[in-house]
Amino acid sequence: MLCGERFDFISDGIDLGIIITDRPPEGMIARRLCEIDFVICAAENYFRESSRPNHPSDLTSHSCIPFVGDPDKQCWRFSSVSESCDVVIPGRYLSECPEATLTATLSGVGISCLPVCLAAEAIGDNRLQVLLPDWVFKGEPQGTAWVVYQSGRFLSKRVKVMVSYLLSELAAASQGWKKTRL
Repeated sequence: MLCGERFDFISDGIDLGIIITDRPPEGMIARRLCEIDFVICAAENYFRESSRPNHPSDLTSHSCIPFVGDPDKQCWRFSSVSESCDVVIPGRYLSECPEATLTATLSGVGISCLPVCLAAEAIGDNRLQVLLPDWVFKGEPQGTAWVVYQSGRFLSKRVKVMVSYLLSELAAASQGWKKTRL
């Protein structure tokens, strides 16, 4: 399993991948899995020493957990009914792995922007608190999750089985995530 954005299916020997993007790569077969929405959240213990943000601009005075690598991903974009804003996110911890970000957030390291599907359980059992509920996160890497694989006549049975499984299971699970009340 490779986490990150830069890999080559052929030279890295990858059979299939799951990517989040609005534009799947050309020259590959891409099958839509589900939409990936994000939520801004933090653990209650983070607020022992910090106040809760009321506006996205308040995040500049908090320890946040931005995405590693691309500087554009360290700017979170928000919109509400009446305005939109971009906020450059400061933080003492960086991660490119959503699961590591979840663990750090649960530990009180800071405020994070997590996929709803990953944070739903912790939100549901009150280990994480949703912040800025009147705002919608609009930045990267939000978008559609795709399963992608190389085109060709000789697609292995294991790839076919995995694609079929992902299409049925993740699509069904995403419906449950959307119904999760945050």
